[in-house]
Amino acid sequence: MLTRGVLTATSTYTMIALDLPRWVIKAIDKKRRGFLWKGQEKANGGNCLVSWDKVQRPLEYGGLGIHNLEVFGWALRIRWLWAQKTDPNRPWAGLPIQVPAKAKALFDMAIDAVVGDGESILFWTDRWLNGGTLAELAPNVFRTVPKRVRKSRTIAQALQNRGWVQDIRGALTVQVLMEYLQVWDLMDGVILQQGVPDQFRWKLSQSGSYSSKTAYAACFVGSIRFPPWKRIWKSWAPLRCKFFLRLAIKQRIWTADRLAKRGLPHQAACPLCDQEHETARHLLLTCVHPAMLVANISAPEFGHCRACYFDDQFFSLVELNYKICAKRSSQGSELPHHPGHMGNLEAPQCLCVRGCSSKCSVAPPDCVQRVCSLVHGRSIQTQGAPR
Repeated sequence: MLTRGVLTATSTYTMIALDLPRWVIKAIDKKRRGFLWKGQEKANGGNCLVSWDKVQRPLEYGGLGIHNLEVFGWALRIRWLWAQKTDPNRPWAGLPIQVPAKAKALFDMAIDAVVGDGESILFWTDRWLNGGTLAELAPNVFRTVPKRVRKSRTIAQALQNRGWVQDIRGALTVQVLMEYLQVWDLMDGVILQQGVPDQFRWKLSQSGSYSSKTAYAACFVGSIRFPPWKRIWKSWAPLRCKFFLRLAIKQRIWTADRLAKRGLPHQAACPLCDQEHETARHLLLTCVHPAMLVANISAPEFGHCRACYFDDQFFSLVELNYKICAKRSSQGSELPHHPGHMGNLEAPQCLCVRGCSSKCSVAPPDCVQRVCSLVHGRSIQTQGAPR
């Protein structure tokens, strides 16, 4: 949380106005990476369990939700392009705005124009005709138009006495003539509404208004999603338990199999059961000792049924169901049926108990404390959950 809320936020206001150099971003990332993995200013490669590019992905894509400063800077700088379009009366609106090429491409993709009187929408470059721009619909014609004209010609000016025809200069090849005729036919169906101002809509949000959150999220469209991200990060579990589960699912905890790949000292078999090679899956699913723990948790003296079982999918087996504590009403009403109870177990005892076929007869907070007493011999407060 400190990495996301302090080390990242300190550079936010600077990135709104300036495009940070690469060496500045690397220096900030070095401190963020060291604090995250080691709690110090620096961290070497052995301390980092996950590559920094993956750490900077959003939670739904398997990352830790730490902002990628370069991409975040693009999303923030788009704000000025949006303000220039929607509020042309600002004193600086007529000045050129320097933004990265990728940020400009994202802005052009994400904004739609609704034609009114045609006084604000640019004829050649804005996305106003059938969901596209003339640069996309007639690229050969677009290349014959001077750059200065592209940046200033509005729809109202272009349609007046078909002024857009005069913008076409240069060699008229067969491709240019064919696209010219297509544009001519498209312009016949355009009708301006006098007195109705043009509107711009941000396609990435339901409200139609720009937000840096939606712009940043759009930069990760197409990435592979991380299916169990809600089960981990939206639970009542302590943050260190969520962090452990994320590493376990990604096979990034230091078990014997990973130590062997790197030529580091390791035990030949699981130190708990001495039956199989130690892997993350074995420790959390197939080892005898976790199975005994689950059997004790589901014992009748704790008010649970005996029909607890594990699913086949790995991510569904390492789920912490702390939401049951939030569902308990303050009036002490009966707890509805739920898929399973879990105590506040610290890693690596964070296992999932699923498939209870009957209601739990023990109130969730008491059940949590009793399970913690079984595992740790002490009572642990459930973080964030109402008592």
